[in-house]
Amino acid sequence: MIRRLALLTLLISLTLCAASLSTLATGVAAEPPSSDPPEKSANVVDFARDVLPLLKARCVECHGAEEPESNLNLLSRAALLRGGDSGEPTAVAGKSDESYLLKVISGDDPDTRMPPEGPLLTKDEVAILKRWIDQGLAMPGFNSDDGRPTTDHWSFQPVQRPTVPESSDAFARQPLDAFILKTLTQNGLQPSERADRRTLIRRLYLVMHGLPPSPEQIDVFLADKSDDAWLRLVNEVLDSPRYGERWAQHWLDLIRFGETHGFETNRERPNAWHFRDWVIDSLNNNKPYDDFVREQIAGDALGEPIATGYLVAGPHDLVKSPDINLTLMQRQDELSDLINTTGTAFLGLTLGCARCHNHKFDPVTQTDFYSMQAVFAGVQHSDRALPITDEQKQQLAEAEKRIGQLREKLAQFIPASGSGFTLLDDTTMAEAGQRGVEYLVEPKGQGKNTAGTQQGFASDPGSHDRMSNLSGGQYTWWSNSAGKDVCVYRPQARGRFRVWLSWGAGHKTHTRDAHFVLDRDGNPATKDDQHEIARVDQQRFAQSGDVLNDTVVSSGKEPDPVPNQSLWSGLLNAGVHEFTPQTAILLRGGDTETAITADVLVLETVTDDTDSGVAFKPAFRDAVRTELNVDHFPPVEARFVRFTIEATNSSQPCIDELEIFSGEKNVALASLGAKATASSTLRGHEIHKLEHINDGRYGNGRSWISNEAGKGWVQIELPEAATISRVEWARDRELKYRDRLATQYRIEVATEPDQWQVVATSADRLPVGSDTTGAVTYRFESAPPELAKQGREWLAELEAAQKERERLAATQQVYAGTFTQPGPTHRLYRGEPAAKREEVSPDALAVLGSLELERNSPEQHRRLTFADWVASPDNPLTARVIVNRL
Repeated sequence: MIRRLALLTLLISLTLCAASLSTLATGVAAEPPSSDPPEKSANVVDFARDVLPLLKARCVECHGAEEPESNLNLLSRAALLRGGDSGEPTAVAGKSDESYLLKVISGDDPDTRMPPEGPLLTKDEVAILKRWIDQGLAMPGFNSDDGRPTTDHWSFQPVQRPTVPESSDAFARQPLDAFILKTLTQNGLQPSERADRRTLIRRLYLVMHGLPPSPEQIDVFLADKSDDAWLRLVNEVLDSPRYGERWAQHWLDLIRFGETHGFETNRERPNAWHFRDWVIDSLNNNKPYDDFVREQIAGDALGEPIATGYLVAGPHDLVKSPDINLTLMQRQDELSDLINTTGTAFLGLTLGCARCHNHKFDPVTQTDFYSMQAVFAGVQHSDRALPITDEQKQQLAEAEKRIGQLREKLAQFIPASGSGFTLLDDTTMAEAGQRGVEYLVEPKGQGKNTAGTQQGFASDPGSHDRMSNLSGGQYTWWSNSAGKDVCVYRPQARGRFRVWLSWGAGHKTHTRDAHFVLDRDGNPATKDDQHEIARVDQQRFAQSGDVLNDTVVSSGKEPDPVPNQSLWSGLLNAGVHEFTPQTAILLRGGDTETAITADVLVLETVTDDTDSGVAFKPAFRDAVRTELNVDHFPPVEARFVRFTIEATNSSQPCIDELEIFSGEKNVALASLGAKATASSTLRGHEIHKLEHINDGRYGNGRSWISNEAGKGWVQIELPEAATISRVEWARDRELKYRDRLATQYRIEVATEPDQWQVVATSADRLPVGSDTTGAVTYRFESAPPELAKQGREWLAELEAAQKERERLAATQQVYAGTFTQPGPTHRLYRGEPAAKREEVSPDALAVLGSLELERNSPEQHRRLTFADWVASPDNPLTARVIVNRL
């Protein structure tokens, strides 16, 4: 390696000289051309004439070639550029104002002035040195080395395999024994007597397991007279899990492993144990040491993601300071701990000494320290999700397959899409002749649903037998007076409807017998046309209820105490009733407690087919979503399918793919002959074209956008008529964009042009923008009893399969660090984060070569390259260090 570097230096020098360049790669100025004007030549400093006598007279007594003070030899250009123990380059060629030499000879700082005693250099002497540096630091005859640290210490020399001493002595059974015997003989010593068998087994167990052998194990070994008894005992001890546990303790102590963060907070690291077990398993599985080393530094790149727990095994200060300087110092301390541990554990070097200055004894510079810091600068203390295993992937695939099968079976119980729902919120005021709510008494206030996903809470997701929270997270309340009407719902609807009621629940002050009254003429003052349809306990959730004298009574039979939290009641089925546009529903005060509440009211259109059985909840579907929407409808023959957007959450509507299914086949694909047309297409955007609507590819980059704000339609003409029952569509299945989402729409089909039939709309979806996602509704009440029973069993199996999928998909967290691409790393003067010097590249120890990494090398590549360098057979330190530890 040294020969190659010397040859490279020579070639560079010859090339530069041949080209007559003015500056060497190292920054040395060439001799000025002889054609320079006389006045300029007079200012050129001659090293032999002007500088060398000055250095000999004032400097080299302390900083000469023989054991120089602070390891600074001023008679070596490389040493000047490298600097002494301080780590600061003594001179920067061409830049005297950045040169440490000029700072110390100025005498401005009494702690660093040079010479430390006696008179300072004169102004003329300082001026000579200043011009010499600015003119390139030329030192003819003193450029013998390349500036890299060197050492003749044995530990930095390549490892050589020695010749095994010859010996006929029975003691020398193994090569190692032969070396021991030779040294003993040279010192006039003899090997100790061989230990007896009882002592041997105790030594073996105590050393390898840290535990004594059991009496039974001793007896078995003492009774075994076979020639290979000892060999078999050693193998048994090594095969025991106790071996890895014993020796893992040594390694974990060495690399400062902790299951808490340290410092004053000292919080637990619940997921740190994975790394501890990885070390134990590595030892028990006889993992090669070079792999053991590499994986701890870059295991995320080597298929061993847990192994990088080594990088974050040390202390981590969780309490960050608002002072940026203190925060920078905390981060510097973290990285310094990692570098110092790496040097100690793998290389046997105290690298931490070089944080503030060049190492006093070892050939390690401050630049080396910060070059290594650049390797690890992207490491952050944190838990990280482990990738799922191949076995988990297979189990997930099986679970997904089963879920798909069950959903297909349950599809028959999903109510067809339609427009049969009217929702009135308690805060939507009714204008004259318009749908809404009218307050008859001024409300006392609004109750805010408790945050959370439990039943009745603000983000309650619902289930197959109850609705998700439709309340918008709040309800209205009034003082309760018996028989007094507080508000009236005016749905402006005509036909037969199932009435769904809700209220604010959860407080002991709420009346236990609120009355909901159907008023046929909508005039609260006329009583003879009024009919009570429900009486409810507003402290409780909605019950299935009993029907007494045509009034649904929800009496609150739950054994649980009232929680005194503001909750949503859920929906109560108050029966089927005839409505005209004048029909209204009154909320009337009860005979108990002091408060009465109102929340959303839902009307569900009822036909002869659905006017039977008991519905557990209205068949609202999920709100439209960015990533995927599915519209089911009864099978219908179609040649043309049109998707019409009536409103969006912003701008022109966008769809990344429109899929039309006949069974499980997407018949809308252009590759099958389907043709797309549209009301308009946004111009000037290559990624938004009509041809993308049915090309089988997803994402914003392959989407169609209408050219009309908030509306537009797209149509698919199938190559031939087909029986279809499902349409799937999305804004952006890659979830990068959430704007331009169709919030109101209708889907129509036709076998002949312009003979459209509506098969699905957005009217039965949950409100857009809700922070809850309603569970898919399956309605069993209208199915034959046996089929309904089977459907409920399938649903229970589906829910179990979905929970199993969640369990399998849940990624295991491990405290093994996270990694980000770091910014520039600088050498720090005296280790101070605010005292940045030159930028450094990620690298290892210059005395042993270079990693040849660029400053912008990818973070993982830095660690992997460094790991390969540490574990390389060419690195003389690594093997020696682990042998010494053993």
